[in-house]
Amino acid sequence: MTPVRVAFYFLLGALFLVSVPVSAQNRAAALEATGSYEPGQLLIQLNAGEQPSSLSGSYSHINLKPVRLLSRRMNIWLFEYSGGRLKAADNQAILDDVRRRPIVSLAQFNHFVEERATTPDDPFFSQQWALNNTGQTGGTADADIDAPEAWDIATGGLTMMGDQIVVAIIDGGFDIAHQDLNFWKNTEEIPGNGIDDDGNGYIDDYDGWNSYNHNGSITSASHGTHVAGIAAARGNNGIGISGVSWGVKLMAVQGFASGEATAVESYGYVLEQRARYNESNGLHGAFVVATNSSLA
Repeated sequence: MTPVRVAFYFLLGALFLVSVPVSAQNRAAALEATGSYEPGQLLIQLNAGEQPSSLSGSYSHINLKPVRLLSRRMNIWLFEYSGGRLKAADNQAILDDVRRRPIVSLAQFNHFVEERATTPDDPFFSQQWALNNTGQTGGTADADIDAPEAWDIATGGLTMMGDQIVVAIIDGGFDIAHQDLNFWKNTEEIPGNGIDDDGNGYIDDYDGWNSYNHNGSITSASHGTHVAGIAAARGNNGIGISGVSWGVKLMAVQGFASGEATAVESYGYVLEQRARYNESNGLHGAFVVATNSSLA
């Protein structure tokens, strides 16, 4: 694929990040007629040095004519033709014929594009101004992290290689049975048997680790549960709020509001799980990509 052709695809791909002002009535009619593009319009990239008049002369029967130059460097033009009443198959036949012309590098319909965004159905999402700020609390509209725009691309959970993404939350405690939270479990450990089944140096750490009591018993606390929800509450499930990343798993590590030794023990547990994951090529441990704690 030539550099010019790559650049053309890049330019067209970038268009899907913006919105195009099309009246609702006109767009609805066009969608009904064609399904996805403006009838009677083509985007055509001519070979370097070629002029649009060289193409128009071959299509006088449909009055094909250039409307405007879209990219001088890439010689991309918007063309119009009398295709407003043509069937989709007829429009496709015209496009196919244009593509076969020697002076044409690339050609396509003028597809509709719109701003991408995914809005979850969680009942309290409208109050989460940090994710999508519409000025709902008197703040500045769009002063947010553009979460709906990001969710339209990915909502988190697995890497491209299939690794389960884990975020470790180091806090005072967690409601590990919360219906809107997906906590990581050390499935190589048998809970409550008093044995370090997986040999990682931690006994009964099925639910995570409690650095206060130096065991795997996680107790409940509102702050840690709240923080875990901000990071990764299940989104678009009709419950509560939406987390930033819907599909990641949360590693519960209890122990931060104490001495530095407690904090070091907490982070030591997280480090051990990620190191085991790396050393075993994903067979053991956890693919921890980030940690969070509210230390002062």
